[in-house]
Amino acid sequence: TFAAGEPGAQAGTAAPAPPQEDGTGAALFDEVYRGRRIQGYDSTAPSGVEILVDGQPLEVMRRVDGSLISMANHYQPYMSPRETARAATASR
Repeated sequence: TFAAGEPGAQAGTAAPAPPQEDGTGAALFDEVYRGRRIQGYDSTAPSGVEILVDGQPLEVMRRVDGSLISMANHYQPYMSPRETARAATASR
């Protein structure tokens, strides 16, 4: 997340939640971006991440170069789960 005053900081930005008791699903980010809540977690899925937009899963795929594409914007790769989630909010 961004600290207040940093470029990209948004009202409502929250610190990521701690990992689950079993050590899986560690939070990567949890913030409000353009009025939408976006969350990212480590996952055992083939992409390695789980992304939620307003509590709904965003289908993502990891490309061979390590970037991610989503069903919301499947022609544009992004290098991080946060970038992927933010781009999905702009296209919904």
